[in-house]
Amino acid sequence: MDNFESAILELATEDYMGLWEFLWSEEAKNPDCDKLGLLEGLQRSVKELVKSGRLRIYRGSNFTGEEKLVPVSDLTELIDLRSSWEAPQTGSEHLRVLTPDA
Repeated sequence: MDNFESAILELATEDYMGLWEFLWSEEAKNPDCDKLGLLEGLQRSVKELVKSGRLRIYRGSNFTGEEKLVPVSDLTELIDLRSSWEAPQTGSEHLRVLTPDA
C-alpha cells in the first residue's frame, strides 16, 4: 500500500470524504509539489482501493441519506474527471468515498 492509499483510508473510515478533500490534504502537506502528478497519484490510488474492495464511491448532493453507491462500471471515468476533484457548489451532485466497514 502506498502513502496515498494509507492517507485515503485513514480519512475515509469515519465519514464520507470528498475527493477534493484528499487533494487539499496532500497539497497542504507539500505545497510545492507537482499538482498534476499529485492528482494522478491520488487517482491511481483511489482506483486501486476501489478495485480491491477497500473503498466505495457514492454520488449525492447532501449526503443525508439520498446518496447512492456508484456502479463499478462508471468509476474509472468519474475518478479521471478533474471536476470530481473540485469542491462542489452547495447542493450540487458530487462524489464522496467511504470504507466498507465505516
